[in-house]
Order: sequence, then C-alpha cells, then structure tokens
Amino acid sequence: MIEYFAGLDVSVEETAICVVGDDAKVVVECAVETDPTAIAEALRAYLDRLRRAGHEAGSLSPWLHGELLAQGVPAICLESPRIIMSCCIRWRSGLMGVVEVVAMASSSR
Repeated sequence: MIEYFAGLDVSVEETAICVVGDDAKVVVECAVETDPTAIAEALRAYLDRLRRAGHEAGSLSPWLHGELLAQGVPAICLESPRIIMSCCIRWRSGLMGVVEVVAMASSSR
C-alpha cells in the first residue's frame, strides 16, 4: 500500500500543498487558505496513509504546527538550512524539495 508525504509552503494568506506517494508520483498540488482546518481538509483523503507533512520553520510555525497535530495531520517542522541543502543537492526547488526532505526525515525516524 502506498504511503504519502506532503510538503506545505506556508505564507500568511495561502499555503501551497504537494502530496507525493512513495512511488514518487505527485497526487495533489493545490493551495488553500493558511488555516489548519483548511489544510487538514485538503489532506483528508490521504491522512490514513500520510506518513509526514512537512512545513518550514517560520513565524507561523508555533501556531500552525500544534494546530495541524490537533487536526490529526502528522506534521513536522523543518529548519530552512535543511530544505535549502536538499534543494541544492537535488537541483530541485519549491515544494518538491520540501517533500523530499519530509520523506528523508521520515525514513530516518
């Protein structure tokens, strides 16, 4: 059974979401209001097999992280240098880089 990983690119007003299966296929790319309920709803179809949902550390992280966990989203907060390093090493940018870091972080736990 396929497991999923999500990358969340959070800004004040909008959060971009990318969900990728462990088979490396993108299954969702969307944007929702930066609201834990809206984010959880966008991920709802994958929650039973969502291994991790990573978001970058930032000013909204303390609030957003706890609220996502309360909504049942397996959130992890990633430090910027780790994301930048992954993006540079893999010649990727944006959400795919975040998803790759989330998958790597999950496999190391």
